[in-house]
Amino acid sequence: MITKFYLTRIPLVLIAAVLGWFLASRPGSAGEPFAPRADAPTPSAGSVAEPPPPPSNDMKPQTPGQAAVAPAPQAPPPCTLPKAPVIPAFAWPDPIVPTDPPNLLPINQELASHLANVPTEGEIPIEKVEDAHAAGKIYFMRALYLQTRITAGSVAAIDPAAGFEAPKTVPEAEAKVNEFLGKATFFLTKVRPHPPYRFWSEALYLNAWALSLLGRLPEAVDFLQIAGRTRSQTLYANYARFSLVWYYLREGKGPLAAHWLALLGKVEPQHESLLAVARLRTAVIGKRPELVDAATLAYLSSLTADDPLLLPLLEQAAALCVLESFDRACIQDHLRRLDGPKKTSYLGFLAAKIADNPGMQENLCALIKEGSP
Repeated sequence: MITKFYLTRIPLVLIAAVLGWFLASRPGSAGEPFAPRADAPTPSAGSVAEPPPPPSNDMKPQTPGQAAVAPAPQAPPPCTLPKAPVIPAFAWPDPIVPTDPPNLLPINQELASHLANVPTEGEIPIEKVEDAHAAGKIYFMRALYLQTRITAGSVAAIDPAAGFEAPKTVPEAEAKVNEFLGKATFFLTKVRPHPPYRFWSEALYLNAWALSLLGRLPEAVDFLQIAGRTRSQTLYANYARFSLVWYYLREGKGPLAAHWLALLGKVEPQHESLLAVARLRTAVIGKRPELVDAATLAYLSSLTADDPLLLPLLEQAAALCVLESFDRACIQDHLRRLDGPKKTSYLGFLAAKIADNPGMQENLCALIKEGSP
């Protein structure tokens, strides 16, 4: 039995021996160095094989939810839309709307007599208010007059009858302007405690104007609000409200701009187009189209091509019609009032406002294709 057992294992032993011999005779086996191929590159002396770099974040496998999706290119408008024109720089009220030309007053030479009647300390009695107002206004108009000379580069060309010594240099002139403005606010502030005075709103408005030129804007706004809160419909009370509209527009506070706009009465003819822009801008910022009246829209057709307020007016009119949706009736109403270059500029502003809204672009193209109006 034992002999038979060993005889049956002999073939297995022989196979294992042959297999071991075959593996031992291969290059690179244990006990024999690996022989490289003849055409394999030979590393230079001293070189060390570097491990492969780790995979970058861009090469990491991503799940479908993590895969980066490139934004789809925005389709061009279905028609060729006009380009918005460039609006030239314009000196918007900041915030005071000018009401008086920068000229010396007929009472300019009477300054000394008014100063003699105004106490320099404490409050003044009602009978001295007119003198304080006159003195403050004379100083203020002298400051405006001198400022125009600085702007025009003609400081030395001051009228000899101006009533003050002509500055020799621009720095001297600028210092004199600040001096006059400071004196103006000193005397005009004395008028504030006397609202029964017939020119009270004017004194407060000019005081606010002088304070703003001195860089004291918070104080200027306080005086504008004091004059604007009254029931007065005088020119200066309304211009206080008008200036507050521009102040709050600049601050981006649409509701407050709308508040003062609702209290505003008439303005001078030379400022009616500025009022139209203010109404449109307030309506756009506050999203209140009802603030735009018929007189405002009339300026869409009345302004001449060289009026500096034409393009700002057209831009705000365009914005009004796409506040939250494409208001076809609003656009058609505006287009009926325009012709030629005005219509092209308006459509350019409209196209710029909806540049990121393919749906509105499609609506505008359809309206243009129809030739509406």
